[in-house]
Amino acid sequence: MGDQVIRFISEEKGFINAEIPPQSPNLPTWKKIPQKLQKVFDDALDNELGLSFREAHYNLVGMSTGYKRTKGKFNEDPAIILYVRQKGILRRGCTLFPDEIRGYPVDIVEACVATPYGSGVSTCQAYQKDVKLGSSIGVTVPQRTSGTLGAVVYDKDSKIGILSCEHVCRFSSWFAETDVIINQPSHEDLDKLKQSFIDLASENEAYKKISENMYTQIDEDKRNSTLAYYKHGIRNNFTSEMHRKKFGVDAAFCIFANDNRALCPNKFSISSEYFKKANLPENTCLNGFYTYEMFDDIDELKIFKVGKTTGLTLGKLVPCINAISVGINESIKFAKKQGEIPSSSNITDKNNFIRYMKASLVQEIKEKRQQCYPTVWFDRQLVFSFRPGDFEPGDSGASAVDQEGKALGILHAAWITEYSRFAIASPYFAVFEALSVDPSNLANAEEASNIS
Repeated sequence: MGDQVIRFISEEKGFINAEIPPQSPNLPTWKKIPQKLQKVFDDALDNELGLSFREAHYNLVGMSTGYKRTKGKFNEDPAIILYVRQKGILRRGCTLFPDEIRGYPVDIVEACVATPYGSGVSTCQAYQKDVKLGSSIGVTVPQRTSGTLGAVVYDKDSKIGILSCEHVCRFSSWFAETDVIINQPSHEDLDKLKQSFIDLASENEAYKKISENMYTQIDEDKRNSTLAYYKHGIRNNFTSEMHRKKFGVDAAFCIFANDNRALCPNKFSISSEYFKKANLPENTCLNGFYTYEMFDDIDELKIFKVGKTTGLTLGKLVPCINAISVGINESIKFAKKQGEIPSSSNITDKNNFIRYMKASLVQEIKEKRQQCYPTVWFDRQLVFSFRPGDFEPGDSGASAVDQEGKALGILHAAWITEYSRFAIASPYFAVFEALSVDPSNLANAEEASNIS
């Protein structure tokens, strides 16, 4: 259009990879956000940046505190950052963003809707009689999904169980059945392991006998893989009665249900030598969880996670408050296939899109667009920076843990902005309140006995 260059980004696919600048192998250093701005933004999330603002600007995919950029470089001006799908394009039915919010400048940055990671190293993906944190878990019905075991807790009835992500343990919020079986490891990982031995035997006859023995062992592990049953979960904003604020939570509680196995509430699914190589104490274990108050004085914080796909990796907490929009299209598509969403009409996804494009009223545009590109907002999320490849599909459910062994949150999504890629986590203090579970009797010592 004249001399203006307009870049179009697919709603479904997000950024074209070439548009994201390559990241340094070293983790970036983040400048501390002024406490005054943090408090202003935190209050604004429930007021002028609340639901009505987000509905009015449906190209908005995230909000945070930060520093303003000029020509791609940071300056010294603290700002409220609004993340949008595409800059420079005024969407149908949208108004312009404000230049300031509560006296702070507003900066607009391109980003994608966050992607839930629920689709390692060998020890994390192996069958474990004594099941440790960071191990592979999965469900086969109604949808084959896999993720990571994040924590061990008790519910209000003193029943012990595990925590992972709701989108891993149930996948679709329309699937109402409880008592879905949670396997450890996921059958996906066992199938991959079996296929590797099939390939090995086909390449070399000398390995045929060994491979056949492994087929038998893997099949036995699959038969005995039941670990827990899904009880309840949440994948939405949760209003905390304790803190009188909304917190995004993607987490599920599953009741432990195998007398022949045990849960290790403090130990991780990797050997001590890996901690040593990462310059962490060899006896590193989980020994507690961050409370709401403990986040007040945090600046930049080094953390690690143990996930079923990438194992032990190191990262940093990004010291800012965030609200993130997460896409749920895949969950809805699956629910429709299973007949979980009752069909009250013959309206198809294609018809919804056509109606959205033809809509003239602002409210109708908003409604039709949400049907075409459904999202869920998660407020006050923790944001972490990892090196490329250190947080991948299957790592959802892993705990983000500081170097002292205290867990901050449960990782559930990846978020891509114009400048970087991040991992998103729900804070554990909000998860515990939302699910009515208590870890206090489990993760308060460096060495805890196994629980069966």
